[in-house]
Amino acid sequence: MIKHWNRIHSGYLQSYHIEVLAINVFDADLSDMPWQIFQFFSKARTQLENYIWYGTGLADDYLSWSDRQEVLKRFDTAIEKSRNAWHKTYGDNHDDKGAIEIWRQIFGNEFPAHG
Repeated sequence: MIKHWNRIHSGYLQSYHIEVLAINVFDADLSDMPWQIFQFFSKARTQLENYIWYGTGLADDYLSWSDRQEVLKRFDTAIEKSRNAWHKTYGDNHDDKGAIEIWRQIFGNEFPAHG
């Protein structure tokens, strides 16, 4: 899903870099996918502020300073929107339609209307 988001919102990040971010971020059960998507954007954003070493080299040395700043801006938007989408269906909130509308802003019109 994050690679799809990257393609429709910029394509700045390379596939391998997204995978490294995911490895560094996800350490929990993914049963609450809306929460985990928000957490990914939130936690990965802090990692994007600096270079990331993985394995035998930097995973993100291809990013120029200006491209990195654009990615950070896009992550800020994704953090806000994913938090809002998650909250629409959290606990006693049952605004599925509102949540889907926001998820489509994040992931495009291909985002399914039904689970």
